[in-house]
Amino acid sequence: TTLHRDDFFREVDRLRKTLLSIRESLKSDSASVDTSLSEQTLQKLRDIMTNSDSKMTAFAKDVMAYTLKLFTSFTEEPPCSFVVIAMGSFGRGEATPYSDLEYRFLLEHSSEQITDYFESLAVLSYFVIGALGQTKINSLDVMELNDWFVDARRHGLQCDGITNRAGNIPNGNDDDRFIKTPE
Repeated sequence: TTLHRDDFFREVDRLRKTLLSIRESLKSDSASVDTSLSEQTLQKLRDIMTNSDSKMTAFAKDVMAYTLKLFTSFTEEPPCSFVVIAMGSFGRGEATPYSDLEYRFLLEHSSEQITDYFESLAVLSYFVIGALGQTKINSLDVMELNDWFVDARRHGLQCDGITNRAGNIPNGNDDDRFIKTPE
């Protein structure tokens, strides 16, 4: 199967618009909160946080489903059953539209070939997330860019980072990978 550039950008644009819509919705909800510390205000803030987490979890599932669909369009179906485990703010139920996306793959069984498959799937997910235009360059640990490129944009939804300081993503960092079986 051939990956068509226009199809990819159309899907990324849909995802970007969904993310922006979530942000606008939450911004609108937050604007209606008064500044008192009443129980009613605190409950409204809890409701907004629950709503944020729910919307962002659905969004992250959408991103991962698209990534898997894209990956299987030019390779084979997953070689075993697996689940994506949310980490960080997503795992705690505190996800916002500016959260880092941290996750792991839990596999039914493992071999070098199976791990390679999921490492490639993970890299494609970083590419899809990066295409949303919210990932700061320094989170990718491209040392050659550090001396001459300053990324002054505010970051938005992005992977945890592919650096020695971060790496709570399937490919991890250094010796710690997060593509494992329950054992």
